Amino acid sequence: MPYRSGGEEQHLGQEGSVVDELVRQFADPYAFLRELIQNGLDAKATRLAVRMDRVDGGRCSWSVEDDGGGMTLAIVEGPLLTAFSSSKEGQDGGETIGKYGVGFLSVFGLAPSEVRVTTWRAEGTLEVRLFPDHSYELRELARREGHGTVVAVEHPVRGDSVETHEERGEAALLRWCRHAARPIELDRPTRTGRRTVRIDRPLSLDAPVVVSAEADGITVLVGPAAGTDRLRSPGSTTEGRGAFAGFYNRGLTLFETTDSSHVVPGVRFKASGKTLRHTLSRDDVKRDRDHARALDLVKSVAAGAMREELAKATRLAAEVVSSTGHPGAYDALLAAAWELLPKGRVVVPLLPNAAGVAQIASTEALAGEGTLLVTRHPDGPARALAARGAEVVRLPDDDRAAEGLAKDLAAMTGRAIRFADELATRLVPAGTTSLGEAAGDLARALVAALRAAGEGVTDVRFAVTEGRPLPGASVFVPGSEELPLVGMPEHFTSFQALPHRGRALVLLADRDVVGTAIRLADADAPMAAAFLARLILLEHTGALSEEAADALLLVPSADAAGGGA
Repeated sequence: MPYRSGGEEQHLGQEGSVVDELVRQFADPYAFLRELIQNGLDAKATRLAVRMDRVDGGRCSWSVEDDGGGMTLAIVEGPLLTAFSSSKEGQDGGETIGKYGVGFLSVFGLAPSEVRVTTWRAEGTLEVRLFPDHSYELRELARREGHGTVVAVEHPVRGDSVETHEERGEAALLRWCRHAARPIELDRPTRTGRRTVRIDRPLSLDAPVVVSAEADGITVLVGPAAGTDRLRSPGSTTEGRGAFAGFYNRGLTLFETTDSSHVVPGVRFKASGKTLRHTLSRDDVKRDRDHARALDLVKSVAAGAMREELAKATRLAAEVVSSTGHPGAYDALLAAAWELLPKGRVVVPLLPNAAGVAQIASTEALAGEGTLLVTRHPDGPARALAARGAEVVRLPDDDRAAEGLAKDLAAMTGRAIRFADELATRLVPAGTTSLGEAAGDLARALVAALRAAGEGVTDVRFAVTEGRPLPGASVFVPGSEELPLVGMPEHFTSFQALPHRGRALVLLADRDVVGTAIRLADADAPMAAAFLARLILLEHTGALSEEAADALLLVPSADAAGGGA
């Protein structure tokens, strides 16, 4: 039988009463789910289950069940049904979030047609039915095993579809309860059946690096705001990107914001502690001594440990890119490091050395003028250039990450970014075996002709080019250089400076004029050499001196050398 007083229904309040005013304080009408979860945590629940059901007549039913201690008759008639009377007052150690006992009234935020509370413990089982006018009926039910509470709220759905109503409820659970300290499962309908969603997840922060710290019962997670726009994880829609502040009690959200007036500049953080509390309006965190202590801890971590961890993580990520090409979170770390660290500690990946050991360089060391070489390939021309002492930055294998790093390098170093593989020329030996005996005869005769003309070359070699074409049909290289040889245009240009003594002449066998000279050499090598030497000197010096011209005219032909026929 329902409990009644003098035959009259009991009322929490009349229209326009304090109850209605308290209900209106909840900015989010779906915050009643958070309040019911909070009450379960206050009751020492080890698990919580939320269920959505669709009821005939365009209604939606929500229920929150916990395995907490349940309520006695005294608690139901007092704290549950009397505004501002709370069993939580005076509890030692700050174990509960609520203080004023008004959280339960949030169930009226969506104008329910009925709210039913069923609670059980060793003393017995009670049921309370609350109605839109805030009247209630209370009755005893048959005893049941264990202990716990179920609060079921039935809403008429107005305007929005039932699906939209359910989506908003799930979003509210994720917003307010996703870091709860106890397991929370949501069981909800779908178009084809039902699905179960795990709401709770560990306290975490989306940032390039995250540092945790604890002091006086307050735990903070701190990370840089810069670089969050480059993170590949989807992140939370409520946390956004950039600066962020979040305050929690036992994982339940007190306040989250990206508003510049509330955050720590350049920082993302979350602070959780049992002493952090929400305001009476429940849409903000109470700005008290504990709030100030949390902020002081965040600022201390941001100024010290976070920056050190960022420098370490950026260096390790750059080494991974150098040795493997895998981008990981390097682009996000680089953006954060550039914003927060001295430029001498902002590092980028270079090609690994010959032993495969990762190499890095600071943006400060790379800054300057001219061209900065980059590559996505650890071998080939770029490797050879690096062996020659060129600084070659290794870009990640991923297209998006490679493009991003190239743009960052240009901005950070002030240099033009060019791909080493596109600018480099590789001279690959073309032996006389493949070119024929005449090529060897031409080479020997050409050495003699050039020496007679005053160009003391060490030897003549044949090669074909790969990569960026070289102008002309020949190139001088230091006599100590071995083929294959890779160089940049400026390398080959520097080799051409006079005098050419002590250098080797490389003939580009894939040029027509060289092929013609080889064919001529088959009949008369000295004459072919004199012809080719004249072209080479004109190509590299721009004009022939009288002495050189006379010397080449005096080169004997094969007939003259052999006495003629």
